Amino acid sequence: MSLDKDMTSPLLYEEFHDTEEENGGENNTEPLSLSSSGFTTKFSGITNATPPEWRTGSVEDEGDDYVNTHSDLLNTRRTFSKMLLGVSIAFVVAILALVFNPNIGPGPPGEPDDFGPCIVPFRVFDTHVHAFSGIPEDPSVANEFNRVLRQFWRSSVWGGVLVQTERQVNDTRFLSKLQLSGGKLRGVVLFPKSSTIDRNEFSLYHDAGVRGVRLDLAGMTALERENMYSRLGAGEFDTLFNLIRDRRWHVIVTEVKEGWKRILPLLIRENCRIIVDHFGFPSSASDEGFLEILLQSNEYPLLWVKATPAISSMLSEPLVREVVDKVIERVPRNRIIWGSDFDPNVEGDASYDTDRRAMVNWFGDIELRYHILSINPAELYGFEDTQNWWG
Repeated sequence: MSLDKDMTSPLLYEEFHDTEEENGGENNTEPLSLSSSGFTTKFSGITNATPPEWRTGSVEDEGDDYVNTHSDLLNTRRTFSKMLLGVSIAFVVAILALVFNPNIGPGPPGEPDDFGPCIVPFRVFDTHVHAFSGIPEDPSVANEFNRVLRQFWRSSVWGGVLVQTERQVNDTRFLSKLQLSGGKLRGVVLFPKSSTIDRNEFSLYHDAGVRGVRLDLAGMTALERENMYSRLGAGEFDTLFNLIRDRRWHVIVTEVKEGWKRILPLLIRENCRIIVDHFGFPSSASDEGFLEILLQSNEYPLLWVKATPAISSMLSEPLVREVVDKVIERVPRNRIIWGSDFDPNVEGDASYDTDRRAMVNWFGDIELRYHILSINPAELYGFEDTQNWWG
């Protein structure tokens, strides 16, 4: 009995073997051929070409060994093909990511990465940006707002906080910006000059996404500041502070030097959340007001320190480093946040890149940065599903 089989097709061998059995074990047919586009291949006795190590038994045993070995080869080829396909898909996805977000990946040579190595593995929040106009219904407001959102997109920032200033008090579209953000923006409004509070208006602001009021003592004259201290000490704003506590809002405070020793006790007495803005505007790492902030941050559990680049315009780089190191050393890591203080009316797009890189230099530890940029602002401003989000 002769056995003709194709080295590249076990299926053809099986068909030929069945034909022999149907004819009583005798082969009365011509060797099989495979035609494809006019091309014909003959299958003739290949047992003579079989490697010696395969020819230890009968011809039938050699056929079984051949089929098993060839099946293994086919399985190996299929596995390799699947692996190659997976690698190709991953490569294409990486290329698309680079195309649609050119800031993914390491920064320029010699400079630190933006918020972490390669793609940011957690949601980042910028807790201090401005996008308003001093003129009601100013058409330029939309452009300013779009510039802020574009900076967020370019820098892999998931959300942020719009902070209102005195210059922007007449912007009537403040709430609409928050409402149109899809939950990715929160707001901070100015501390009211009047102690008469409209509860319905307060609820409207809360529903839109406002989570705090800003008490800008540093921007007041000496007389205005003394007047505010007196009004706070007399309990004139008790209704406001009751609403702030009930809704878990906070008071952002700007003050300088010894003023911190006066304002912090007044606010701590109200048992409200307090954010010290711009590191507290210290004149040095031994500034009396700054030291008071560090002390209260350990004694009062509802006090946060916001790191912003505004300090760089006041102090030299070595002094900034001393202040930052003091904050890292003394302030609990779950009560430090970061804000760029970006204002499209004043700054160009390049300044945002400079500010975020400064932040990376300040807080080099990735775990600390995770708290400052993600966990802490998410808890403080009520951004949902942040700590369990990776991607």
